[in-house]
Amino acid sequence: MKMPVAQPAVPGADDTLTRYATDPAAFMDDFVRLNEKGRTWRLSPYQRRVLALAFRRGPEGELAFRIVLWSEPKKSWKTFISAALVLWWAITNPNTEVIVVANDRAITAARRGALSGAASNALAEQFDLGSKLARLEASRVAAAWTNFEAATRALDAIRRVRASGRGRRPSARDVERAARRQGLADQSYSQALDRLRALAAQRQQPSLAERLSRERGS
Repeated sequence: MKMPVAQPAVPGADDTLTRYATDPAAFMDDFVRLNEKGRTWRLSPYQRRVLALAFRRGPEGELAFRIVLWSEPKKSWKTFISAALVLWWAITNPNTEVIVVANDRAITAARRGALSGAASNALAEQFDLGSKLARLEASRVAAAWTNFEAATRALDAIRRVRASGRGRRPSARDVERAARRQGLADQSYSQALDRLRALAAQRQQPSLAERLSRERGS
C-alpha cells in the first residue's frame, strides 16, 4: 500500500493566519484593496491605531471591548470600513453570525432608497406607473433588484477571497451558500418583474366600458 506523501508546510503560514484573525488592518491591506468605486485605498495611520485599540485582545485571546463606538464626520470612510470589518470578522471567525443594522428606520430607508433609485427610474421609463397599484408593484421590483445586487456583490467578494489563496479562505460550502442566496434573490426579482409586466398588460387592455364607448362613438 502506497502511503501519501506529506506536503511540506509553508513557512510562516500559521503566523499569517493568526495575524489575519487578530489584525483587521492586515486583512484589509491584503484583501480589501479597492473601495466601492474600484479605486485603491489605504487605511490612514490614525484609523490603524483606532482598529488596534478597538480589537485589542486579552491574555486568553478574548476581546478587550464588547461594544465599540466610533464617531467621525461625514465622508471619512466610516461605512466602507464598517463593511470591511464585517467581511474580516465573518471570514476569520467560523460559525459566527454578523448582523448589520442602522441607527434608525429613516437611515435604513435612505440607504435602500439610494440603492433602488436606479431601478425605480428604469421601471418608470419602461412601464406606465400611473396607478397606485402599479407604483406599489414597481417598488417591490426595485427592492427585489436591490437585494439581488447585494447578493451578487457578496458572492463575487467571497469568490475573490477564496481564489486569492492567502490567509484563511471561505470554504466551498460558504461559496455554495452565497450562490444559493444569490439564486433565490434572482428568482424573487424575476417573479416581481413578471407581476409588474402582467399588471402593465392588463392596464393596456381597454375595459368593457371603454370598448362600448368607442363603438358608440364610431
